[in-house]
Amino acid sequence: MRIIIIIFGALVLISGILEGIYKNIKLINGILMMVFGAIMIVSGIFYNIYLLILGLLGSHIISIINNYQMYKSVNKKYHIYRFLISIFLIFGVFFYK
Repeated sequence: MRIIIIIFGALVLISGILEGIYKNIKLINGILMMVFGAIMIVSGIFYNIYLLILGLLGSHIISIINNYQMYKSVNKKYHIYRFLISIFLIFGVFFYK
């Protein structure tokens, strides 16, 4: 489970970098995505549920903000899938140690 959390955190971190490079989002939002991705990576390394929740919640909020700023609407299906992945990761930490 740790490797899945680390990979997901790395993907969030990379998305913050790429979106920042292509200037699709505001610089602060890209930086925050990188920070929350790094928090998820650290949570996977140390298996810390509190850091995982902080990283997931923060990345969800920034993702919704970015989605609205780029497209002037929120893609509900995408965010529902993302929420389900987050629930999977959180329950995985609780039940798979």
